[in-house]
Amino acid sequence: MRKVDWWRHYLHSLIRLNDGPWRWRVGLQAGLANGIPLTVFTAMGHQSDGLIAMLGAFTALYFGRFSLTDRLRVLPLIASGFTIAAVIGAYTSANAWLTIVGLVFVALVAAGLSFSFSVGPPGPMMFVLVAGVAGRLTAPPDLGGAGVNQLRVGMLIAIGAFSAFLIVVAPLVIPAVRRREGPSAPPGVRLSFAPFDDVSKIIMSRVVLAVTLSSLISIPLGMSHAYWVIMTAGVLLQTGHTLDVPTIRAIQRVVGTLLGGVIFSLLSRLHPSGFEIVVIVALGQCLTEVVIVRNYGLGLLFITPLALTIATANRTAHPLAVSEDRILDTLLGAAIALTVLYGTEWLRSRLWQRVEA
Repeated sequence: MRKVDWWRHYLHSLIRLNDGPWRWRVGLQAGLANGIPLTVFTAMGHQSDGLIAMLGAFTALYFGRFSLTDRLRVLPLIASGFTIAAVIGAYTSANAWLTIVGLVFVALVAAGLSFSFSVGPPGPMMFVLVAGVAGRLTAPPDLGGAGVNQLRVGMLIAIGAFSAFLIVVAPLVIPAVRRREGPSAPPGVRLSFAPFDDVSKIIMSRVVLAVTLSSLISIPLGMSHAYWVIMTAGVLLQTGHTLDVPTIRAIQRVVGTLLGGVIFSLLSRLHPSGFEIVVIVALGQCLTEVVIVRNYGLGLLFITPLALTIATANRTAHPLAVSEDRILDTLLGAAIALTVLYGTEWLRSRLWQRVEA
Protein backbone atom coordinates (compact mmCIF):
# COMPACT_ATOMS: atom_id res chain seq x y z
CA MET A 1 0.00 0.00 0.00
CA ARG A 2 1.51 3.33 -1.06
CA LYS A 3 1.97 6.00 1.63
CA VAL A 4 -0.83 8.24 0.32
CA ASP A 5 -3.18 5.25 0.17
CA TRP A 6 -2.18 4.27 3.71
CA TRP A 7 -3.25 7.64 5.12
CA ARG A 8 -6.41 7.71 3.03
CA HIS A 9 -7.30 4.25 4.29
CA TYR A 10 -7.04 5.22 7.96
CA LEU A 11 -8.73 8.59 7.55
CA HIS A 12 -11.61 6.99 5.68
CA SER A 13 -12.05 4.54 8.56
CA LEU A 14 -13.23 7.44 10.73
CA ILE A 15 -16.42 7.87 8.69
CA ARG A 16 -16.86 4.46 7.06
CA LEU A 17 -19.78 2.35 8.27
CA ASN A 18 -19.13 -1.37 8.61
CA ASP A 19 -21.56 -3.91 7.23
CA GLY A 20 -24.22 -5.08 9.64
CA PRO A 21 -27.45 -3.92 11.26
CA TRP A 22 -28.05 -1.08 13.65
CA ARG A 23 -28.44 -3.01 16.92
CA TRP A 24 -31.62 -1.44 18.26
CA ARG A 25 -32.62 -4.50 20.27
CA VAL A 26 -29.28 -4.77 22.06
CA GLY A 27 -29.23 -1.01 22.57
CA LEU A 28 -32.68 -1.01 24.15
CA GLN A 29 -31.75 -3.87 26.45
CA ALA A 30 -28.53 -2.13 27.50
CA GLY A 31 -30.33 1.16 28.12
CA LEU A 32 -32.98 -0.50 30.28
CA ALA A 33 -30.41 -2.61 32.14
CA ASN A 34 -28.66 0.61 33.17
CA GLY A 35 -31.64 2.90 33.45
CA ILE A 36 -34.05 0.84 35.54
CA PRO A 37 -31.73 0.03 38.49
CA LEU A 38 -30.27 3.54 38.43
CA THR A 39 -33.81 4.96 38.54
CA VAL A 40 -34.59 2.85 41.62
CA PHE A 41 -31.40 3.86 43.42
CA THR A 42 -31.96 7.53 42.51
CA ALA A 43 -35.56 7.44 43.75
CA MET A 44 -34.28 6.00 47.04
CA GLY A 45 -31.74 8.81 47.36
CA HIS A 46 -28.70 6.60 46.70
CA GLN A 47 -27.69 7.50 43.17
CA SER A 48 -23.98 7.06 43.93
CA ASP A 49 -24.67 3.43 44.83
CA GLY A 50 -26.64 3.04 41.61
CA LEU A 51 -23.70 4.31 39.59
CA ILE A 52 -21.49 1.64 41.17
CA ALA A 53 -24.11 -1.03 40.45
CA MET A 54 -24.07 -0.01 36.81
CA LEU A 55 -20.68 -1.67 36.45
CA GLY A 56 -22.45 -5.00 36.71
CA ALA A 57 -24.98 -3.94 34.08
CA PHE A 58 -22.33 -4.62 31.42
CA THR A 59 -23.82 -8.13 31.63
CA ALA A 60 -26.55 -7.01 29.23
CA LEU A 61 -23.98 -6.37 26.47
CA TYR A 62 -23.00 -10.02 26.07
CA PHE A 63 -24.41 -12.68 23.74
CA GLY A 64 -26.67 -10.24 21.93
CA ARG A 65 -26.61 -12.62 18.95
CA PHE A 66 -28.26 -15.39 21.01
CA SER A 67 -31.98 -15.92 21.51
CA LEU A 68 -33.45 -14.89 24.86
CA THR A 69 -33.89 -18.52 25.86
CA ASP A 70 -30.18 -19.12 25.28
CA ARG A 71 -29.23 -15.93 27.11
CA LEU A 72 -31.30 -17.15 30.06
CA ARG A 73 -28.72 -19.91 30.48
CA VAL A 74 -25.46 -18.15 29.71
CA LEU A 75 -25.84 -14.62 31.09
CA PRO A 76 -25.66 -15.77 34.74
CA LEU A 77 -22.10 -16.89 33.95
CA ILE A 78 -21.25 -13.37 32.78
CA ALA A 79 -22.95 -11.82 35.82
CA SER A 80 -20.95 -14.12 38.10
CA GLY A 81 -17.78 -13.20 36.23
CA PHE A 82 -18.32 -9.49 36.83
CA THR A 83 -19.01 -10.12 40.51
CA ILE A 84 -15.80 -12.15 40.88
CA ALA A 85 -13.79 -9.51 38.98
CA ALA A 86 -15.16 -6.81 41.29
CA VAL A 87 -14.24 -8.82 44.39
CA ILE A 88 -10.69 -9.40 43.09
CA GLY A 89 -10.30 -5.72 42.27
CA ALA A 90 -11.68 -4.64 45.65
CA TYR A 91 -9.62 -6.99 47.79
CA THR A 92 -6.31 -6.30 46.02
CA SER A 93 -6.65 -2.53 46.22
CA ALA A 94 -4.73 -1.93 49.45
CA ASN A 95 -1.35 -2.15 47.68
CA ALA A 96 -0.35 -0.85 44.24
CA TRP A 97 1.67 -3.94 43.32
CA LEU A 98 -1.04 -6.28 44.53
CA THR A 99 -3.48 -4.30 42.38
CA ILE A 100 -1.31 -4.94 39.33
CA VAL A 101 -1.21 -8.66 40.07
CA GLY A 102 -5.00 -8.71 40.47
CA LEU A 103 -5.65 -6.90 37.19
CA VAL A 104 -3.23 -9.08 35.23
CA PHE A 105 -4.84 -12.19 36.74
CA VAL A 106 -8.33 -10.99 35.75
CA ALA A 107 -7.09 -10.19 32.24
CA LEU A 108 -5.46 -13.61 31.89
CA VAL A 109 -8.50 -15.56 33.08
CA ALA A 110 -11.09 -13.41 31.25
CA ALA A 111 -9.15 -13.52 27.98
CA GLY A 112 -8.52 -17.26 28.29
CA LEU A 113 -12.17 -18.07 28.88
CA SER A 114 -13.46 -15.57 26.30
CA PHE A 115 -11.29 -16.92 23.51
CA SER A 116 -11.71 -20.58 24.50
CA PHE A 117 -15.50 -20.35 24.46
CA SER A 118 -15.88 -17.74 21.68
CA VAL A 119 -17.76 -15.37 23.97
CA GLY A 120 -17.54 -12.52 21.46
CA PRO A 121 -17.96 -8.76 21.97
CA PRO A 122 -17.52 -6.73 24.06
CA GLY A 123 -14.80 -9.18 25.05
CA PRO A 124 -12.66 -9.81 28.14
CA MET A 125 -11.54 -6.26 28.88
CA MET A 126 -14.86 -5.26 30.42
CA PHE A 127 -14.02 -7.60 33.33
CA VAL A 128 -10.66 -5.86 33.72
CA LEU A 129 -12.43 -2.49 33.71
CA VAL A 130 -14.82 -3.61 36.46
CA ALA A 131 -11.91 -4.93 38.54
CA GLY A 132 -10.01 -1.68 38.01
CA VAL A 133 -12.91 0.59 38.96
CA ALA A 134 -13.75 -1.58 41.99
CA GLY A 135 -10.13 -1.25 43.08
CA ARG A 136 -10.20 2.50 42.60
CA LEU A 137 -13.39 2.79 44.67
CA THR A 138 -12.12 0.66 47.56
CA ALA A 139 -8.48 1.76 47.69
CA PRO A 140 -7.57 3.83 50.77
CA PRO A 141 -7.52 7.61 50.31
CA ASP A 142 -3.74 7.76 50.76
CA LEU A 143 -3.47 5.64 47.57
CA GLY A 144 -5.87 7.92 45.70
CA GLY A 145 -8.94 5.75 46.25
CA ALA A 146 -12.39 6.55 47.60
CA GLY A 147 -12.16 4.19 50.58
CA VAL A 148 -15.54 2.55 49.97
CA ASN A 149 -16.14 -0.72 51.82
CA GLN A 150 -15.06 -3.73 49.70
CA LEU A 151 -18.09 -5.84 50.53
CA ARG A 152 -20.41 -2.96 49.65
CA VAL A 153 -18.83 -2.49 46.24
CA GLY A 154 -18.95 -6.21 45.50
CA MET A 155 -22.61 -6.46 46.51
CA LEU A 156 -23.63 -3.43 44.48
CA ILE A 157 -21.91 -4.71 41.34
CA ALA A 158 -23.52 -8.12 41.86
CA ILE A 159 -26.93 -6.42 42.16
CA GLY A 160 -26.29 -4.53 38.93
CA ALA A 161 -25.13 -7.68 37.12
CA PHE A 162 -28.02 -9.92 38.09
CA SER A 163 -30.65 -7.19 37.71
CA ALA A 164 -29.34 -6.65 34.15
CA PHE A 165 -29.72 -10.37 33.52
CA LEU A 166 -33.31 -10.31 34.80
CA ILE A 167 -34.18 -7.24 32.73
CA VAL A 168 -32.82 -8.81 29.54
CA VAL A 169 -34.73 -12.09 29.95
CA ALA A 170 -37.89 -10.55 31.46
CA PRO A 171 -39.83 -10.71 28.13
CA LEU A 172 -39.76 -14.51 28.41
CA VAL A 173 -42.59 -14.31 30.96
CA ILE A 174 -44.83 -13.59 27.96
CA PRO A 175 -45.90 -16.89 26.31
CA ALA A 176 -45.82 -15.40 22.80
CA VAL A 177 -42.21 -14.32 23.28
CA ARG A 178 -41.21 -17.78 24.52
CA ARG A 179 -42.77 -19.38 21.46
CA ARG A 180 -41.03 -16.92 19.14
CA GLU A 181 -37.64 -17.39 20.79
CA GLY A 182 -37.87 -21.18 20.67
CA PRO A 183 -36.27 -23.76 22.99
CA SER A 184 -32.86 -23.20 24.51
CA ALA A 185 -29.85 -25.02 23.11
CA PRO A 186 -27.71 -27.03 25.56
CA PRO A 187 -24.93 -24.85 27.07
CA GLY A 188 -22.32 -27.12 25.52
CA VAL A 189 -23.63 -26.25 22.07
CA ARG A 190 -23.68 -22.51 22.57
CA LEU A 191 -20.44 -22.32 24.57
CA SER A 192 -18.42 -25.22 23.26
CA PHE A 193 -14.78 -25.29 24.31
CA ALA A 194 -12.19 -24.94 21.56
CA PRO A 195 -8.40 -25.16 22.11
CA PHE A 196 -6.44 -22.00 21.37
CA ASP A 197 -5.39 -21.59 17.77
CA ASP A 198 -2.42 -19.47 16.70
CA VAL A 199 -4.55 -16.35 16.24
CA SER A 200 -6.08 -16.60 19.73
CA LYS A 201 -2.63 -17.10 21.25
CA ILE A 202 -1.31 -13.97 19.55
CA ILE A 203 -4.26 -11.83 20.63
CA MET A 204 -4.28 -13.11 24.20
CA SER A 205 -0.54 -12.65 24.67
CA ARG A 206 -0.76 -9.07 23.38
CA VAL A 207 -3.74 -8.25 25.63
CA VAL A 208 -2.05 -9.61 28.76
CA LEU A 209 1.22 -7.84 27.88
CA ALA A 210 -0.63 -4.54 27.31
CA VAL A 211 -2.51 -4.85 30.62
CA THR A 212 0.75 -5.60 32.43
CA LEU A 213 2.66 -2.71 30.86
CA SER A 214 -0.13 -0.16 31.32
CA SER A 215 -0.55 -1.27 34.95
CA LEU A 216 3.18 -0.95 35.60
CA ILE A 217 3.23 2.51 34.03
CA SER A 218 0.00 4.09 35.29
CA ILE A 219 -0.58 2.66 38.78
CA PRO A 220 2.85 3.42 40.35
CA LEU A 221 2.65 6.91 38.86
CA GLY A 222 -0.56 7.44 40.83
CA MET A 223 -2.68 8.25 37.80
CA SER A 224 -6.19 8.89 39.11
CA HIS A 225 -7.91 6.78 36.48
CA ALA A 226 -5.26 4.16 35.75
CA TYR A 227 -7.99 1.62 35.01
CA TRP A 228 -8.92 3.57 31.88
CA VAL A 229 -5.38 3.45 30.56
CA ILE A 230 -5.39 -0.30 31.16
CA MET A 231 -8.82 -0.72 29.58
CA THR A 232 -7.89 1.28 26.49
CA ALA A 233 -4.64 -0.61 25.91
CA GLY A 234 -6.25 -4.02 26.23
CA VAL A 235 -9.49 -3.38 24.38
CA LEU A 236 -7.69 -2.15 21.26
CA LEU A 237 -5.66 -5.34 21.02
CA GLN A 238 -8.51 -7.79 21.57
CA THR A 239 -10.02 -6.85 18.19
CA GLY A 240 -7.67 -8.81 15.92
CA HIS A 241 -4.21 -10.22 15.29
CA THR A 242 -3.31 -8.17 12.21
CA LEU A 243 -1.90 -4.64 12.33
CA ASP A 244 -4.76 -3.03 10.43
CA VAL A 245 -7.82 -3.47 12.67
CA PRO A 246 -6.23 -2.51 16.02
CA THR A 247 -4.60 0.52 14.38
CA ILE A 248 -7.92 1.67 12.96
CA ARG A 249 -9.57 1.13 16.34
CA ALA A 250 -6.84 3.17 18.06
CA ILE A 251 -7.38 6.10 15.68
CA GLN A 252 -11.16 5.87 16.08
CA ARG A 253 -10.90 5.65 19.85
CA VAL A 254 -8.70 8.72 20.17
CA VAL A 255 -10.77 10.85 17.78
CA GLY A 256 -14.07 9.58 19.23
CA THR A 257 -12.89 10.35 22.78
CA LEU A 258 -11.80 13.86 21.79
CA LEU A 259 -15.15 14.63 20.14
CA GLY A 260 -17.04 12.91 22.96
CA GLY A 261 -15.21 15.16 25.40
CA VAL A 262 -16.52 18.18 23.49
CA ILE A 263 -20.08 16.83 23.76
CA PHE A 264 -19.57 16.28 27.49
CA SER A 265 -18.33 19.86 27.95
CA LEU A 266 -21.59 21.08 26.42
CA LEU A 267 -23.69 18.74 28.58
CA SER A 268 -21.84 19.77 31.73
CA ARG A 269 -22.95 23.36 31.22
CA LEU A 270 -26.48 22.14 31.94
CA HIS A 271 -25.33 20.80 35.35
CA PRO A 272 -27.37 17.57 35.13
CA SER A 273 -28.38 15.90 38.37
CA GLY A 274 -30.84 13.33 39.70
CA PHE A 275 -33.04 11.81 37.04
CA GLU A 276 -31.37 13.92 34.34
CA ILE A 277 -28.26 11.80 34.90
CA VAL A 278 -30.39 8.67 34.62
CA VAL A 279 -31.63 9.78 31.20
CA ILE A 280 -28.13 10.63 29.98
CA VAL A 281 -26.74 7.30 31.15
CA ALA A 282 -29.55 5.14 29.78
CA LEU A 283 -29.76 6.97 26.45
CA GLY A 284 -25.97 7.08 26.07
CA GLN A 285 -25.61 3.35 26.68
CA CYS A 286 -28.46 2.58 24.29
CA LEU A 287 -27.04 4.66 21.45
CA THR A 288 -23.54 3.31 22.03
CA GLU A 289 -24.67 -0.27 21.48
CA VAL A 290 -26.77 0.69 18.45
CA VAL A 291 -23.87 2.27 16.55
CA ILE A 292 -20.60 0.85 17.87
CA VAL A 293 -20.54 -2.20 15.59
CA ARG A 294 -21.11 0.00 12.53
CA ASN A 295 -18.37 2.47 13.49
CA TYR A 296 -16.27 2.19 16.63
CA GLY A 297 -15.44 5.89 16.74
CA LEU A 298 -19.11 6.80 16.47
CA GLY A 299 -19.79 4.66 19.54
CA LEU A 300 -17.15 6.62 21.46
CA LEU A 301 -19.10 9.82 20.78
CA PHE A 302 -21.80 8.47 23.09
CA ILE A 303 -19.84 6.36 25.58
CA THR A 304 -17.39 9.16 26.42
CA PRO A 305 -19.95 11.73 27.65
CA LEU A 306 -21.77 8.91 29.45
CA ALA A 307 -18.61 7.81 31.30
CA LEU A 308 -17.61 11.39 32.10
CA THR A 309 -21.10 12.18 33.40
CA ILE A 310 -20.82 9.20 35.75
CA ALA A 311 -17.32 10.22 36.80
CA THR A 312 -18.44 13.73 37.79
CA ALA A 313 -21.84 12.87 39.30
CA ASN A 314 -22.00 13.61 43.01
CA ARG A 315 -18.35 14.69 42.98
CA THR A 316 -16.58 18.01 43.34
CA ALA A 317 -14.11 17.41 40.50
CA HIS A 318 -14.25 20.03 37.76
CA PRO A 319 -15.75 18.59 34.54
CA LEU A 320 -12.98 20.05 32.37
CA ALA A 321 -10.28 18.42 34.51
CA VAL A 322 -12.02 15.04 34.36
CA SER A 323 -12.41 15.36 30.58
CA GLU A 324 -8.71 16.21 30.17
CA ASP A 325 -7.75 13.21 32.32
CA ARG A 326 -9.90 10.92 30.17
CA ILE A 327 -8.27 12.17 26.97
CA LEU A 328 -4.75 11.76 28.41
CA ASP A 329 -5.62 8.27 29.67
CA THR A 330 -6.89 7.34 26.22
CA LEU A 331 -3.80 8.69 24.48
CA LEU A 332 -1.48 6.81 26.83
CA GLY A 333 -3.49 3.59 26.54
CA ALA A 334 -3.56 3.81 22.75
CA ALA A 335 0.19 4.50 22.66
CA ILE A 336 0.87 1.43 24.81
CA ALA A 337 -1.43 -0.71 22.64
CA LEU A 338 0.28 0.35 19.41
CA THR A 339 3.71 -0.15 20.96
CA VAL A 340 2.80 -3.70 21.96
CA LEU A 341 1.13 -4.35 18.59
CA TYR A 342 3.98 -3.20 16.37
CA GLY A 343 6.68 -4.35 18.77
CA THR A 344 5.41 -7.93 18.96
CA GLU A 345 4.81 -8.00 15.20
CA TRP A 346 8.39 -6.86 14.57
CA LEU A 347 9.66 -9.51 16.99
CA ARG A 348 7.58 -12.21 15.30
CA SER A 349 8.91 -11.23 11.87
CA ARG A 350 12.52 -11.32 13.11
CA LEU A 351 12.03 -14.75 14.69
CA TRP A 352 10.40 -16.00 11.50
CA GLN A 353 13.32 -14.75 9.43
CA ARG A 354 15.73 -16.62 11.70
CA VAL A 355 13.70 -19.82 11.38
CA GLU A 356 13.73 -19.54 7.58
CA ALA A 357 17.45 -18.84 7.58
